[in-house]
Amino acid sequence: MTEKTPSASDLKLILFDCDGTLCDSENFLRRSIFSAFEQHQADKILEQHLPAFFSQPTGVFMRSLENIIGAEKSRKIFDTFIETLEHERSNSPQLEPTYPGIIPLLDNLIERQYILGIATNKGRQGLDYFLTSNQLKGYFSTLQHSQNSTPKPAPQMVDNALYETGIARENCLLVGDTIADVLLAQNAGIKMIGVQWGDVVRLPDDGSVNIIRDPSLLITEIEKSWL
Repeated sequence: MTEKTPSASDLKLILFDCDGTLCDSENFLRRSIFSAFEQHQADKILEQHLPAFFSQPTGVFMRSLENIIGAEKSRKIFDTFIETLEHERSNSPQLEPTYPGIIPLLDNLIERQYILGIATNKGRQGLDYFLTSNQLKGYFSTLQHSQNSTPKPAPQMVDNALYETGIARENCLLVGDTIADVLLAQNAGIKMIGVQWGDVVRLPDDGSVNIIRDPSLLITEIEKSWL
């Protein structure tokens, strides 16, 4: 029997955050940002503000520190950080792997005819590196990042993804690991599932967000979202 092809009105879009959700980049990014701050004798400041670094674009994060370290030093640290990332990525094919179980999950979702996309505060260059180094270029139908959309938690990433794919808002779900993802889903009026693959907790653990801790369990939660 021929498998039924879903109509456009039946298609569902799963938007994934990147860092902390698909991409195990924390150690690499933490090492790189500390190196940049240490080179400018500002690592003690970073220690106090590190959680914010992982939930917003680096440029936004650095601007938020200008009143503490000054605009000139902030710019220099940002430039050093970008240079460090570019140098490390150019000399290593795999600094930002997927978490265990992510690729089988994506394969399973595609087999079930879900449309996949990414909504990340990562920049385009970092996103390209992640997709290329993990051979994921063909998996996603829409890529929203900090250089083609207003950063999270503004709803533009979701709006753009829905426009590009033609999928209805009620058929879109976001998977992410930070409060910025929660706020993005709320601002855009879409469903959201939280994930936590490691020990670092960046989502409220008070029951207000459904948090999955094993990629193998995520597909069941996704399908329950539309029951």
